[in-house]
Amino acid sequence: MDPAEARPMDSARARPSEPKGRDYLKVDLIDGTAVVRFEGTDIVYAEEVVRDVGDQLYRLVENEGHTQILLNLSGIRYLSSTMLGRLVSVNRRLEQANGRLKLCSLSPVVSDIFRISRLDQVFQIYDDEPSALWRRPAPSPGEEPAPGPGPDQT
Repeated sequence: MDPAEARPMDSARARPSEPKGRDYLKVDLIDGTAVVRFEGTDIVYAEEVVRDVGDQLYRLVENEGHTQILLNLSGIRYLSSTMLGRLVSVNRRLEQANGRLKLCSLSPVVSDIFRISRLDQVFQIYDDEPSALWRRPAPSPGEEPAPGPGPDQT
C-alpha cells in the first residue's frame, strides 16, 4: 500500500483550491497590492518548490482575485528557467485581468538571469518594495503616461 493512502482522510476534506504542497510565500496586502515574500527557501530550482510557488502565485490571481502583485525576491539566490516560465505565465494572466506582476530586491545573480533571458524587458523591476509600491505602473507601449507628478518630477 502506498504510504500516502495510509494517511487519515484529511485530504478528502480539503477543498480543491487549497494548497497541496508547502507554502513558500508570505503575502501582505499593502494599498491594494499583494506583496509576496519568500520564506524558507533561497533557491527556487527543485521541481516541487517551483510547482508549489507557481501554484501559490496562481491562487493569488485565480482564487483570491489579486491583480496587482509585487514579488519581493530578496534572499533568493537562484531561480530556475522553469520558475521564470511560471512567472511569465502569471504575468500574462495578470495582464489579461488588466493587472501587473512587479519584481523587486533582486540579487545580482538573479538580476543577471533576468537580463540575460531578456525578461528584464517583460517585468517591471524595482530596487526595493517602497519604490515599487510608490511608483505607478509604466504605460504600455503606445500609451501616454498618466497626468500628474510622477516619482521623478517635483
